[in-house]
Amino acid sequence: MIKALLLFAVLLDISFKISVEGKTASTEAADAEISAPIGSVAPNDESSTRVKRQGSVRGARWANNTVYYYFNDDVVDKVLIRMRMKYIRDRTCINFVENATAPNRIKVILQGDTCTSHIGMKGGEQPVSLPDILVDIGGVYHELMHTLGFLHMYVRPDRDTYIKVHLANVKEEMKATFTKESRTLNYTPYEYGSLMHHSSIQ
Repeated sequence: MIKALLLFAVLLDISFKISVEGKTASTEAADAEISAPIGSVAPNDESSTRVKRQGSVRGARWANNTVYYYFNDDVVDKVLIRMRMKYIRDRTCINFVENATAPNRIKVILQGDTCTSHIGMKGGEQPVSLPDILVDIGGVYHELMHTLGFLHMYVRPDRDTYIKVHLANVKEEMKATFTKESRTLNYTPYEYGSLMHHSSIQ
């Protein structure tokens, strides 16, 4: 499973860059993206020793590699969101199954102009917020990667070698998203253009 996810993450970064003609998710979505606060997902024994590509050491794994989901009534771009889930499913061992009553599931909602997702499986129902403006520019992939346990590129413990974070220029409510995660394991070079790397957030 880990090898498939690593390969998928690389392919997704490449294909996304091609699909938006050189623009990255960081360029398009930086001002709108707000991530779940650090520590919003409780760790468990199953997930604490996983090897991952900027993956979470805090969130739980989805049982049987299956993410159950359903849509809130106000979500209009269901077809596009399902297409992105299918893209992930076709290239990994992850499956997405629409089921509003599964014990552990995500609820796709619209919430103003913000994108949010827990890191990994929280347990029970967890919201994934996908504003309309991000559906076509990688926001769905980005939040689904968070749901699968992937963190932002710039929380790697070695990030200061590659970028400088000016916390004085960051809104107070956003500062937690720049906290370095010392327990991530990174097996790829630092990627400035990664789908999981935003540009400046102010």
